[in-house]
Amino acid sequence: MEPVIAENILKKLSFEKAELSFTTKMVKIFTSTIEVNLNWQGTWTVKGKTLKNRGVGVLVLQKETMKLTQIDGDNPFIIPSVKE
Repeated sequence: MEPVIAENILKKLSFEKAELSFTTKMVKIFTSTIEVNLNWQGTWTVKGKTLKNRGVGVLVLQKETMKLTQIDGDNPFIIPSVKE
């Protein structure tokens, strides 16, 4: 993962439990990148509450290293906010 993406995800890791599932819809291979189009569903347990979210996103990977360089669309690694 690119450091900027990893830092943004790590700042928001405040859950007791998380489950993510991915369904790949299409993979596009370009000269320097690979794009993985997917649907995702997630369940997080935060402060004793169960939060659910789902979305459609594109993971962009650097072809040579397979590092995640960009996330377009809905980001599966963002935890839904807890409503107090």
